[in-house]
Amino acid sequence: MRKFAVLAMFVLLFSVASAQRNWIGVSTPGLLANGTGAVISFTPGFSLSLSGVVGFERLLGPLDLRAGGALGASGGGFGLLLGADVLYPLNAGDSVYFGGGPHLIFGGGTAAFLLQGAVGYERFVASNWSWFVELNPLFNFTSGGFGLTGQFGINVYL
Repeated sequence: MRKFAVLAMFVLLFSVASAQRNWIGVSTPGLLANGTGAVISFTPGFSLSLSGVVGFERLLGPLDLRAGGALGASGGGFGLLLGADVLYPLNAGDSVYFGGGPHLIFGGGTAAFLLQGAVGYERFVASNWSWFVELNPLFNFTSGGFGLTGQFGINVYL
């Protein structure tokens, strides 16, 4: 029954979004992270992550919706990140946008709830793909800490 409910939710989500322009994104992981400072590490080690982002233009009136997740392994531990953002583009085409949304992190026997903002710029290279750069201020409700992350990458429009 649970498999059927999950399948029905995906079918509903994609049927609602089929009239809008949809995109998938590829980006870097966070550039700056953890609390109030930047973290740069040169410690040898092994880490692996897999992430994905999907977005829907004008899904909620003028607002875009972006959802993503990441699964990572580092130093013998596993982590999972799930998040969703509502974005407001300031103009059509090449655009400055802002927004934000909730994000959940699970890993190392703990869970964290974050509220992450997004301020970015997207520039179209062709009609169906663009590059973007984005800053993401965040507040971690679990630890009470502030942070700043950033990312850049491409979006491919379907």
